[in-house]
Amino acid sequence: MIADISNRTVSRLQPGHKVYEVRDKRLKGFLLRVLPSGKMSFICQYTRGRRITIGHVGIVTAAQARDEAREILARYELNGSPENGRQNIDYTLKGFIDDEYAPWVLLHRKTGKLSVDRIRLHFFKDLADKKLHEITPHIIEKWQIQRLKSGTKANTINRDIATLKAALSKAVEWGLIHDHPLSKLKLLKVDNTSITRYLTESEETALRQALDAREEEYRSRRESWNEWRRIRGQQQMETSCGQKTHPYRDINILSSIVCVTMFLKFASDEA
Repeated sequence: MIADISNRTVSRLQPGHKVYEVRDKRLKGFLLRVLPSGKMSFICQYTRGRRITIGHVGIVTAAQARDEAREILARYELNGSPENGRQNIDYTLKGFIDDEYAPWVLLHRKTGKLSVDRIRLHFFKDLADKKLHEITPHIIEKWQIQRLKSGTKANTINRDIATLKAALSKAVEWGLIHDHPLSKLKLLKVDNTSITRYLTESEETALRQALDAREEEYRSRRESWNEWRRIRGQQQMETSCGQKTHPYRDINILSSIVCVTMFLKFASDEA
């Protein structure tokens, strides 16, 4: 959606079932994000895949956000960096997931809901109020130990951490934090040694019985199909000298030769 972003435009916008964005038709890179909850944020996209959240509607006016976006774009154009001592919104993990990551991932990823639910379930209890840059490898390693003690498998823990790291990667991409706080975190080692398991006698007996039953069913179907073909072949032989009784053309060569021979013989006898 493209419009002239102003306070009047903001007041007329209504939240939808999914997150959507309004791009300003006067200043390229200045846009407004509208969440299904009704919350709106002014954003500056200073290059492809790189964004800065300027502020939320109700705190920052459209005119103020436009001026700030213009300054960000100018700094990036002149210096190659949008920063100028300006402090971006210092998100907590909960604030970032709820306001920024969840709307994006729900819209762009088929497994978005699963990712958001996984982060909220496993990390909000201990890390919801932590600033993004405060989530260190040491904190996550302690969290790993607690999960292992509770009986959670290493594969499951690694999947949870991978989901969190993907969210934080987006925070870096959008310019909300400078560096990935978990870039040096190592995943747990997983024992991939396969274990060969053999069927017990009862399991093998049950398997063979199931296979025999399936084979008997297929055999019965074949016999029924062959009987149907036999009967159908006889019916075609009986009606091949008469008129067609169905819309499909079935040709029985032997019966046709017999009919033609009988017709020629009858014609010669009449002559």
